[in-house]
Amino acid sequence: MLNYSWREYGNRVGVWRCLELFDQLGLPTGALINTALYDHCPEVPAALVARGDELIGHSNAERQSDLNEAAERALLARCRSRIQESSGQTPAGWLSPWISESLQTPDLLAETGYRYTLNWCHDDQPVRMRTRDGTSLWAVPYPQELNHIPMIVARQMDAKDFAQMVIDQFDEMLEQASHQPLVMGIALHPYLVGQPYRLRHLRRALQHIAAVRDQGGLWLRTEMAAIAQRVRGLLGADGVAVLPSTASLAPLRDADPTQVDAVRLRTMAITCIAGLAGLPQVSLPLATPDGVPLGVSLLEPAGSDLALIRLAARVHAALA
Repeated sequence: MLNYSWREYGNRVGVWRCLELFDQLGLPTGALINTALYDHCPEVPAALVARGDELIGHSNAERQSDLNEAAERALLARCRSRIQESSGQTPAGWLSPWISESLQTPDLLAETGYRYTLNWCHDDQPVRMRTRDGTSLWAVPYPQELNHIPMIVARQMDAKDFAQMVIDQFDEMLEQASHQPLVMGIALHPYLVGQPYRLRHLRRALQHIAAVRDQGGLWLRTEMAAIAQRVRGLLGADGVAVLPSTASLAPLRDADPTQVDAVRLRTMAITCIAGLAGLPQVSLPLATPDGVPLGVSLLEPAGSDLALIRLAARVHAALA
């Protein structure tokens, strides 16, 4: 009874306190959906959909790694279908319960229509995984460290220390992101963080992040998902996008750091599109007017890597 009621606190109280805080700060979320919620407390996924949050598949209480391949495939398809039918949103992502996988999980995710997995925490950038059907699956970094369960439950960390860890992680990654795009996530569980004394410290950490967001210093993940969907829609099945390879001339080596950061951010806004949308990209040098290199980038739909290379070779030959 103790563990059941502790968990149920998250559904009855904690999640609503979290959503109120997210609303106050204008923060979208990626919500992990165990499809048992649709039967047990359907008002929770309904509130998430009303906020415009992204729903991510998270099983239906079955331990995924115990299933054979046919049963695992059926589980993935059934959860995806249930979320679509109940919430009108087809999930693109998946996190296995207890982050447990079989050897076939990435392949089965791709084959049942998922575009990314959160099961892997081996990088700070999305990693494209090859799958057996010739397509691919993106591994989006999952926060195994910035996660209430291992930190607060397992390691007995205080809520104020967890909040400071979030702030420190964010500040350091933001500094490093000046020269490379990075992904930072925070894993929150309402039955833990919804406790008032923990929520107070989480509020401080999220206010810190929201302040930087308001200055235009980062993208939130659900906004990235919308960008990916929009770009894929524009390209369709056989389109080609042509973009400049950089936003401007490179700044001089002794330029003011503020100018250097401004150029870097403008360039990253162009060069990150392929990575966000999961598309192949090739950059081509075109000319060097007045000794200044000039180039373009070509983007094609996902899975068209070889076709893009052939196109790039024809364009390069024509301009040679």
